[in-house]
Amino acid sequence: MMTEQEVVAYVNEMWATHPMLTRNVLKKQGRVSMVRLEKLASEGLIKLPKKVSKRMCHLYNDTSKWRNFKLRGSPTRRATNG
Repeated sequence: MMTEQEVVAYVNEMWATHPMLTRNVLKKQGRVSMVRLEKLASEGLIKLPKKVSKRMCHLYNDTSKWRNFKLRGSPTRRATNG
């Protein structure tokens, strides 16, 4: 478990290296709870990124699951003529 000084240093480093930083990235990569991050932000020790609305969260998502989507029963390959 990181101390408060380590969390503050981690968040400042992330801000310096990632201009499009999100709360989810801070939480997952730093292994810090959102409650702890919000507490440190309310004390003025760190700056949290603004919340991303549900309408815009797809811009920050890097998964490509939709590209592999196929309806059940649909052919997996194109049928060849011949």
